[in-house]
Amino acid sequence: MTETTTPQPKKERVKLPKFGVQLRGPAGDVMKISAKTGKSGNVATFVTVVSKLPDGTKSKVRGASESHANMDAAKVRVETLRVQATKVGWAQSKGGGGGSPKKDAFDFANLPAPKK
Repeated sequence: MTETTTPQPKKERVKLPKFGVQLRGPAGDVMKISAKTGKSGNVATFVTVVSKLPDGTKSKVRGASESHANMDAAKVRVETLRVQATKVGWAQSKGGGGGSPKKDAFDFANLPAPKK
């Protein structure tokens, strides 16, 4: 006897609320102040600093983690941390990723062939 299985529908991904700001240091370091909702519904803020090391690698450090009652409280905390960071020398990043996009290496009429 052959048993047929019905395909199970894929689980929908639930996009959890998040919020954040990005700041830059004079030496090119990046500070991200983030608020994120966890799967269990808890809301947390944290700060991540990414620094470029002399050997060309990057160092990523996370700290200043806090839990909050809701996303509104977390957003207020993110703004407070942003103000605090600008007072010690961090500068608000320009929106949109900064700079202009790179010129396309090819167009639709001249698609590259795969490497052999």
